[in-house]
Amino acid sequence: MRRLTASLLLLALTAPVPAKAEPALSKTVRDWTAYCDNLRNCSAFGYATTLDEELLGAWITIARDGAADAAPTVLIGMTLASDTAPTDANFELAFDDAKAAGLAEPIAASEGDAGAMTATIPAASVPSFLAALRKAGFLKATLKDATSTQTATISLSGATGALLWIDEAQERLGTVTALIRSGPKPASSVPPPPAMPIIQAAKPVEGAVPAAPSAPAQKKLLGEDCTGAVGDSPIDPIIGRLDAHRVLYGLFCDAGAYNYDYSFFVATDGGPLKPISLDVPAPIQDDASSGSLVNPDFDAKTLQLSSFAKGRGIGDCGSIGEWVWDGSVFRMLSYQALDDCNGVPSTYWPMLYRARIE
Repeated sequence: MRRLTASLLLLALTAPVPAKAEPALSKTVRDWTAYCDNLRNCSAFGYATTLDEELLGAWITIARDGAADAAPTVLIGMTLASDTAPTDANFELAFDDAKAAGLAEPIAASEGDAGAMTATIPAASVPSFLAALRKAGFLKATLKDATSTQTATISLSGATGALLWIDEAQERLGTVTALIRSGPKPASSVPPPPAMPIIQAAKPVEGAVPAAPSAPAQKKLLGEDCTGAVGDSPIDPIIGRLDAHRVLYGLFCDAGAYNYDYSFFVATDGGPLKPISLDVPAPIQDDASSGSLVNPDFDAKTLQLSSFAKGRGIGDCGSIGEWVWDGSVFRMLSYQALDDCNGVPSTYWPMLYRARIE
């Protein structure tokens, strides 16, 4: 499997906020990686080690919210190389250990995003499924319809360690709710998750925006390493009004095969452009550095800025960030990232930070 380094995954940001001690965002144990967000919502991912040729990837996700009474859920996913999704397809799941039963009946698969076929294991079957998963070495997943069969083998090496890390992160160790190291303590002893951060978003205003700075002015702002063009074609800037006097400018720097890099600035009408200020909560910002947003977009109607950094061209790994303007800085609204490139569409990536607008 392909893994990206954290520095390649996390968005390049300007003016990071000073860090403070925070829990880790993720933990890798052999073939599995677990993630938790700022509300103690957690998920663990395991991936296929062998695949049929018709598949771009296959995975299993075990997720659990931070609330004391939250039950775990299990999702099976396969991403097809073909654009044609099977109809009336089912998943059949079996463990390598003959003593560890899989699922007695196939479960219906549904078409998701970007060629993915997914299925959620019935809630009543989850406890026995997880008990078997902890004992087995791998899970064989088979997707069948009337005319085709695709098979993947998902490694379970490290699954127990990843789930144990989630138990610890959610402060469930020694309680009846723990997935791995349970104990006699009641569910009521699990502390409530933190409150979701609230952002007071600014109100959008209507009005014309100034023209972009001249090409020489942009070059001076961006530096000699930024071409400002793809080949011989200059790329238009992103320009949007933030309030009656301030304007946002996203100036294109350079492009790779699938990532377009922009540097962002704010200027008072007619004034000099100053680097943008982005709120990046810890510990996400620990790997942030001065730089650009990748594949960005700005919505002037909501004053929201977003970025999608692809780890590779098919977009099955990387990071997605969203911010909203509060009148002085852009506050982080959400952040997703997946560092393993194994055919998982961005819809299914773990959330690492979330806030809400009020």
